[in-house]
Amino acid sequence: MNECRRCGNCCKNQSVLITFRDIREIHEYYPDLNILNIITIFEVPRDHKYLTCINQNYPKIRIMEHNQMVQGFLGLKFVINKEGNLICPFYNETTSLCNIHLHKPLICRVYPHRLDDSGDVVWNDAKCIEPWNFSNKLKTKEIRFELRCAKESYAIFSREVEKWNKIYEKKNHDEFLKFILEDKNG
Repeated sequence: MNECRRCGNCCKNQSVLITFRDIREIHEYYPDLNILNIITIFEVPRDHKYLTCINQNYPKIRIMEHNQMVQGFLGLKFVINKEGNLICPFYNETTSLCNIHLHKPLICRVYPHRLDDSGDVVWNDAKCIEPWNFSNKLKTKEIRFELRCAKESYAIFSREVEKWNKIYEKKNHDEFLKFILEDKNG
């Protein structure tokens, strides 16, 4: 069965959207990491080919920056490597592995798969070298389970963002992080 070839294409030059759950897990397992240094709020271009999917799973977050309300999607703040490419802050270019693999964001756990409208596992138009082979029914069943769990997690995330957006006014990034880390029940 073809599986991840560790090409790293999914960790380069594309946004990694994250949820509050992702931030909590990263903070729990990597407490010395300054979360505010790795997260950002960004806008997705209106012509982005996955904008509809992004809007379905990732509600926009409101936050105050320099006395102005900013609205956008929560994501990892990319770094620039020696070649000038944007890469995920957790991507290890030497090993082609994720430095937080066991606790990586939800979107990374299910990539490059998604469920279609009928609930079947389908290949997302990914940056992978080659499509993964779905001939292994057990693996497909595992992926389907992960995707269903992800769908539930995105629903919780939407409720959490809705709760934050009701109280965001005049609250900065520090207060945003405090809200995320303290509000574990959605």
